[in-house]
Amino acid sequence: MLRFIYSVLGYLLLPVVFLLLCIPKKGKKGYGRRITELFFPLAKFPDDGRSVVWFHTVSVGETVAAARLIRQFHEKYPDLRILVTTTTTTGAAEAVKIGDFVEHLFAPLDYPHAVSMFINRIRPEALIIMETELWPNWLAACSSAGIPVVLMNARMSERSCRRYGRIGGLFERYIGRHLSMVLCQNSEDGGRFSSLGVKDVRITGSLKCDIVPDPARIKEGVQLRSQLDRSKVWIAASTHEGEDEVYLNVHRRLLKDYPGALLMLAARHPERFEQVCRLAAAEGFRTSRLSDMSSFTADTEVLICDAMGQMIKLFEASDLAVMGGSFTDVGGHNPLEPASLGKAVLMGPYFYNFKEFTLKMRDAGGLLVTQNEEELLSALRSLLADPKKRRIMGEAALGVMIRGQGATERTLDHISEIICRSS
Repeated sequence: MLRFIYSVLGYLLLPVVFLLLCIPKKGKKGYGRRITELFFPLAKFPDDGRSVVWFHTVSVGETVAAARLIRQFHEKYPDLRILVTTTTTTGAAEAVKIGDFVEHLFAPLDYPHAVSMFINRIRPEALIIMETELWPNWLAACSSAGIPVVLMNARMSERSCRRYGRIGGLFERYIGRHLSMVLCQNSEDGGRFSSLGVKDVRITGSLKCDIVPDPARIKEGVQLRSQLDRSKVWIAASTHEGEDEVYLNVHRRLLKDYPGALLMLAARHPERFEQVCRLAAAEGFRTSRLSDMSSFTADTEVLICDAMGQMIKLFEASDLAVMGGSFTDVGGHNPLEPASLGKAVLMGPYFYNFKEFTLKMRDAGGLLVTQNEEELLSALRSLLADPKKRRIMGEAALGVMIRGQGATERTLDHISEIICRSS
């Protein structure tokens, strides 16, 4: 009954959803003609007689993290057809980079008609979902069609678990019982899924520990650092609205100690690039854009990183990284990305999205958690003045990542169980 009400409400909001998806957003690529895939997923997937395994990787970060596993899956099962769906256009761009054996579609929105059309068209052997993308109509339709569903690299924060716990057995009824297997990043996440009634929960570690930075991007980062020609460069990466002011205030005070220091400010979402650029200029900073390095001069104080898919390059060009989403209640972003390059990492007080690795890296000496603007400023002053300390921290951060590797192989072994059962 509740799923029926959920679906009816979804249909009532359908015109609003459609308009929101159609309205162009500055700095963000739209769906274009492919928007029909979200509502009427009928075309672009002709039947060639092979069995299909469906991977859903949501957006950029999840797609990058899943890429190695999908490649290894293809090596193990070369005769299976691999479909990767995403919900974002930026995720779509990453999906096609995985390999020419991957076919991409945008995932259907969680409307019964769209999900039914999609599954009837694709007829997948299994659905493998990355992290936490759990939609009631998707799961119910797969269950009715006998399609096993695996949640890989799964995580669940304490806060999410408490919220689900408040609705009693509804999570188990509409979500948990439809999951054939949940492969969690750690035992804490596993315990939370089990407490909500999920039956088959296994611990595999984080796929993000197995990400190998693209050598081409590293080379670009080295070239960018040479172009910047600064002795002190720090990046505030994947920032959200409400925290850019913190980084700009800190940088203003930092410039008094290090007049040539450069802040690279990288907003999480492309539609905010222009907003962040205006903010930095309004705050009186001499500002340039990564997309127009001809405007970069020796006087530039803030470089606005207004391009997607550049994060490894930017981390490589920096002395240290402050992870965004941690000075506003978003939960922080992935500290393993800069750690993979041996960079010292700083976080604000909100890091629950990556609690396990934040605490491991902190305890190993590779990451500093700062509670407020003053602590962030103090840490930056100390680290920018001491290359040896930064190097030791970076090595410690990288060590935590290396010790966490192996999740890809473990995850692939468990997925293989499901494939063998369904074939």
